[in-house]
Amino acid sequence: MTTKRTDKSDLLGWPLPGFISLPYFEVRIEQRGEIGTLAWRRAISPAAPATAEIARAFVSLPRPIPRAVIKRGEERLRQKFNQLDAAEVAGSSKEVLLTLFRRKGGKASFARQIPDGPPPFFGGHGVLDDFVALADLSDSHILAFAAHWGPLGICKHCKPWTHSLAERSILNVQPVCAPLGANESKGLEGWEPLEIWRDYSRDARGITLEVVELKNSRKRAKDPEEQDRVSRLLARIAKWVRNAATPLVTFEDRDDELPWPCGFGATFQVTSVYQILAIQLLGIVAGGRDLAQCSHCGLPFAVTGRRAGARRFCATCIKAKAPINYSARDYRVRQARRTRKGRK
Repeated sequence: MTTKRTDKSDLLGWPLPGFISLPYFEVRIEQRGEIGTLAWRRAISPAAPATAEIARAFVSLPRPIPRAVIKRGEERLRQKFNQLDAAEVAGSSKEVLLTLFRRKGGKASFARQIPDGPPPFFGGHGVLDDFVALADLSDSHILAFAAHWGPLGICKHCKPWTHSLAERSILNVQPVCAPLGANESKGLEGWEPLEIWRDYSRDARGITLEVVELKNSRKRAKDPEEQDRVSRLLARIAKWVRNAATPLVTFEDRDDELPWPCGFGATFQVTSVYQILAIQLLGIVAGGRDLAQCSHCGLPFAVTGRRAGARRFCATCIKAKAPINYSARDYRVRQARRTRKGRK
């Protein structure tokens, strides 16, 4: 399933408020015995964008910068340099500055959707939409997603390591969990099974599809069986949120022109992609947006307007003219039925 969501307004993964401070990682696929794993290592710079073919399957990953765009930018930069005096260049060769331009141009596409300005920031647009599709995608797609957003941080209990922080009392002196392989490397590298990625992806997708079904159910308030399903669903989401153990952080940029408390506030401190996913899963339940499942690609989406008819299509499938194709197919079926009736 490689559907690309192009309309941000219908994405499940709505931007979440918070300080998103994700470290950079280098990732690769490794075999540990018969188990395929995602091996990760801390890095000092962002990973290069995925290939255009793989990037098309995602909405939250950066696209490679087209060579034509870089070439135009370099030409404009050369024209600007030709108008500068030697003193303005200040000892930096034009080739060095062009190299910096390329790096800045690439870095601009690596941003994890964190805009400039005062906190709280809103980032992580579309992460949940991409994650729920990973179960049906190749190892290369998981690799590309993890290269940008980082690993889940799976520990020996096959859970994100932050689960050991949840409901931890001051009397608990046992050490907290660590991602697989992190203790040996002092937190610089580790690994996690690819199948666990797919398990969590299936669980997240199952949650979103059940939210769509139960949120639109007309017998939810009266049917005991439906009420039990709601309770189990909320417990699954609560487990995601609890295991994420997302802390709060304050921002203290005082502005006396603002009403009390003069700009002081608190927001999420996000340090892993699992925390983003948990908060976005909470958002599809606690948020007020209507949800539906696309009749063509099968993925859940947020309804952004009135969409009549028995079938529901996400914005991407509408742009791909999927409703027209379905209408044409229905028309051919009706014509065939009329022809058979006429022959009788």
